[in-house]
Amino acid sequence: LETIADPGLKRQLLDIAQDDVRRLDRLVTDIAEASRIDAQLSHTRFEPVDLGQLIEQMILAREARGIERQVRLAFARPRRDVAVVMGEEARLMLVIDNLLDNALNHTSAGTGVVLEADRRDDHVRLTVTDGGTGIPRADLRRVFEPFYTSDGRRGSGLGLAIARELSERMGGELTAESVPGRTTFALTLRA
Repeated sequence: LETIADPGLKRQLLDIAQDDVRRLDRLVTDIAEASRIDAQLSHTRFEPVDLGQLIEQMILAREARGIERQVRLAFARPRRDVAVVMGEEARLMLVIDNLLDNALNHTSAGTGVVLEADRRDDHVRLTVTDGGTGIPRADLRRVFEPFYTSDGRRGSGLGLAIARELSERMGGELTAESVPGRTTFALTLRA
């Protein structure tokens, strides 16, 4: 930057450097979070958590911070005590937050992300559906691999890997299905 005389080019290079620093910062944070998962969950006692109430609070907080590109969040709030799962609230928030980040990053401007939670026998199923381009069938299994990003969009490629690991550590399952124009991540946990 010191050798560049053109102010426009200098600004462009500075913007690139700042974007790279932010990306590396997210990567380091995600790696550190992934390394803490094992130690923290081995000492965690699971308690009943109302997913409906938790998601409602998370959406209100996100909307208060502002959501880019006029993407709307819609949540079909289940009746109270219907979507209660056994888990650890902070870890469930991290799973849901990672699913929301992924959906918001891949949803087309002006469309929406839909969250639904319902009880099925002794399990609760939460789905997060985005209005993006979809994930190619060949990439569906890879989306949960650490550092994998299907289209080079922002992110470290660790959010979904962390979400799946946490889900499994709480006795749950995280899956993905996609068609052109829509991807759904489904989290299933014990009620």
